[in-house]
Amino acid sequence: MGWEEGISTPTRERCGVCHKVSPVSFHVPNDVWLRVVPSYFRETPICILCFASFGDERLIAWEDEITCYPVSLRTHLEKVRGIAPP
Repeated sequence: MGWEEGISTPTRERCGVCHKVSPVSFHVPNDVWLRVVPSYFRETPICILCFASFGDERLIAWEDEITCYPVSLRTHLEKVRGIAPP
């Protein structure tokens, strides 16, 4: 259950590679994404750790092109539900 009886707690996206929930979203230009991410994962959410692993496996320097957006679970829930937890 969530904050109130009968209301489920929305969760963040899960990585399509490792299936873990990540508190950090990120953005890279499309050309970097296409060079780093294997074709079979390009249409699924990927966490920053899996993205970094793919880039490192291919020896692609991706760190100058990335923008990260860390979000706490509390802030995520406030934005999704529009209410603050108790």
